[in-house]
Amino acid sequence: MVRMAAAVVESGEDAFRKMFKFYKKRNPPPDYSAVINFSRGAPSDKIVRADLDSAAVSDVEAARVGLRPVRDWRAFSLQGYPAEMVKKRKNEYFWH
Repeated sequence: MVRMAAAVVESGEDAFRKMFKFYKKRNPPPDYSAVINFSRGAPSDKIVRADLDSAAVSDVEAARVGLRPVRDWRAFSLQGYPAEMVKKRKNEYFWH
């Protein structure tokens, strides 16, 4: 299934749109075995816990834009993709 998903992206056309349609299809239903599930708790070999500098953003600045203090964040990045980060907050996911 990973090969099929990769083949969908290789054409060079809007990769996000093609992958979205691939996983959205209903017949036949898509295989989600290659999807990384961040809700499983313990990081896998592909998920790396990100170290955040809580001094970089003050609690007041975070609150001003509706965020909790940085020290309360749980952030992860994907191995090999350090610029991609997922911040988890109770039942919500934010992609950066």
